[in-house]
Amino acid sequence: VDSLNNIAGVYLNQGEFILAARHYKVVMASREQIFGGIHHASVAVTAFTLACILDDKLNQSGEAHVYFNLAKHIFESLGMVTSKYYTDTCARLDKH
Repeated sequence: VDSLNNIAGVYLNQGEFILAARHYKVVMASREQIFGGIHHASVAVTAFTLACILDDKLNQSGEAHVYFNLAKHIFESLGMVTSKYYTDTCARLDKH
């Protein structure tokens, strides 16, 4: 899954946002399977990254909002409310 995540990152850096989002969705689903559900930090970070792409690059704020909420829920359930990802997620949700 790390290789697939790296490929998604390459697409993101190349400006291929649709391909990046598609690959991050597969990465997220794979991590959910590997870690036995959504309650893992790497799933939350992937959800956050995907939400940012959807919101900033693909103008899909509705779908982005779903992933921002998922990331926030996971961060809170893991007690990661002081992480930068958590504060960035909350700031993004506040702007919607």
